[in-house]
Amino acid sequence: MAGGGLSRAKWEYKQARAVKMKAMDEDIKGFMDSMIGVTNRTSFYYLATRFISARLIIVAAKILELAARKAPYETGELRNSGEVRIVAGNITGMDTFVKIEGGETKEPKAVILKDYISKPSGRIEMNISFDREDKGRDVALWAHEELLDYVKRPKTGSQIGSWYARHFRTGPKYLERAFKVHKDKIPREIQRGLNDAIKAYNAKHKTRARRRGR
Repeated sequence: MAGGGLSRAKWEYKQARAVKMKAMDEDIKGFMDSMIGVTNRTSFYYLATRFISARLIIVAAKILELAARKAPYETGELRNSGEVRIVAGNITGMDTFVKIEGGETKEPKAVILKDYISKPSGRIEMNISFDREDKGRDVALWAHEELLDYVKRPKTGSQIGSWYARHFRTGPKYLERAFKVHKDKIPREIQRGLNDAIKAYNAKHKTRARRRGR
């Protein structure tokens, strides 16, 4: 794929205390060094961070919403725990950019709280996660790894003692399945964000050049 350091984008599935998907860890400085015709790198640095993060937040929101709809529910607490957090650069901690609302219903919605990263950053790390505990038990991880898919017909004798999702189209691997649906969009949106930044940079500097020529 074009764009130098873009090939360094990594996607990993992680199981921690909660269910977490590390959707992207991208080195923006890497592909900045491959740019031709950029004279003001600080200006382009800001634009690249802004446009790439804006596109990735939209993809992350789609992954989160689909995962919430696939997640098993009873009280809706597991669904409503879904969020997208982003850490930019070397900043410690993460900000929440997307969260789920209405998870106690059949149609949870991903709500975007912040549209883009507002400050230039050499690195963007995006995490999509669900975190639900009950009496010390990690419900998010248990439902993701051990719960069985919804079964409409009555259970047979061999299925006694097993736990099944209670609603159609919900069940285990809810985050992993949603991620697989949208994962191919991630490198594509990184490239589009970069193209957006190049267009904005060129337009900005052409306008300045015309003003100086008057």
